[in-house]
Amino acid sequence: MGAGKQTLLRSFLWLGSASAFARLVDLAAIAVVIGVVNPSQVGEAALAWTVITLCEPFAGAGVQWALLTVQKLDRRGLDSAFWLSLAGGVVTAGLVAALSPLFAWVAHAPAVTPLVAVGAIKLLPVALASLPQQRLARVLRHREIASASAAATLLAALVRVVLALRGAGAWSFVIAHTAYSVFLLIGLWMFAPLHVQLRVDRRWVRELWRAGMPSTLSQALVQWARNIDYLFVGAFLGMAPLGLYRVAFDLAMEPVVATGDVVARSATPTLRKLARSQDRLRSAFDYAMKLTLALALPLAAATFLFAPRLLELARDSAFTEASSATRWLVIAAVLRVLFGLYTPLAVAVGRPKLALRASLELFALLTVALLLCVWKLGSSLSIASAGVAWCAAVALALVITRIRFRSVLEPLPAPAG
Repeated sequence: MGAGKQTLLRSFLWLGSASAFARLVDLAAIAVVIGVVNPSQVGEAALAWTVITLCEPFAGAGVQWALLTVQKLDRRGLDSAFWLSLAGGVVTAGLVAALSPLFAWVAHAPAVTPLVAVGAIKLLPVALASLPQQRLARVLRHREIASASAAATLLAALVRVVLALRGAGAWSFVIAHTAYSVFLLIGLWMFAPLHVQLRVDRRWVRELWRAGMPSTLSQALVQWARNIDYLFVGAFLGMAPLGLYRVAFDLAMEPVVATGDVVARSATPTLRKLARSQDRLRSAFDYAMKLTLALALPLAAATFLFAPRLLELARDSAFTEASSATRWLVIAAVLRVLFGLYTPLAVAVGRPKLALRASLELFALLTVALLLCVWKLGSSLSIASAGVAWCAAVALALVITRIRFRSVLEPLPAPAG
């Protein structure tokens, strides 16, 4: 096994074990929480955290991706990165809180206004966590990242379960998501402490902004593609169906996509180190694809088979209606994790605009597919129509992206003689 594959596998084992633990904890928490909440409460919470999630990529003002692409980073650059990410978090959180009544008005759900306003607080720790997380990733200290993530997941799940059992309803989800970011920030900062000085270098700010924003926009489009379905389901079908869809999405997508995200995060620094050797880059990327499938397919098969039984655990029998959507979304999840591996490849070869273009295409395809499927098939398939849209859009986007990236992975011609 080559050095690139060994590094990728070692990184994945640390991040993968933490991700597997996190998904098990999340599934256990979901099993408990859906026993005490109703679909409408889940729908309100889903709409609130969808708005927050769509804004998360902008919270760090591009610092997260910039730190992965900048070759050398001195102390003045670190200080500038901290203050840039803090400014991005403050501005983004303030805008989301100020616009929370507008989001609620568009969704015809007044109860969502305070959920969005309070949930916006999450964007501050999300922004600040980007600095220690990427400092650790730059030196391949994935064990520390995994430990902080696992601890944050466990503590946030406990917060969610306790609040739900005490009758907090939709608030149990919103507060738990904010708590996760706070716990993660604390854990990462403990592993990568930094005594920040009050100074900002304009040259570094410009460089970080220029290096990070293309990938940030790409990630934002991926987030929109991941979450725009909630907006369509909520607008066309209502809060209760949105709650059912959110449960189906978590059961189907979260375990599989989390595995793919771990491989992608592990692959990013590894591929970047191998970018000068096209043959080694292609070999490492192919290995990442195979590793993703080897782990995603068993999870997808288990979810496909056992999702109906898990949904029967809910106190409200209406949750069983999410079974069909869950199965469609499982298929889409496998395609989605393969598609997600092309973003670290684009970053590695110094062409982040390729990832941005792929994300734009997925966003456009998913928007059109959701509009057609939910509008035309919603009355007959209900929330399963959104699952059909996901399968169609991601499959087509994956084919287009694979063709476009083929030239990046073409083997070098053999030397003459």
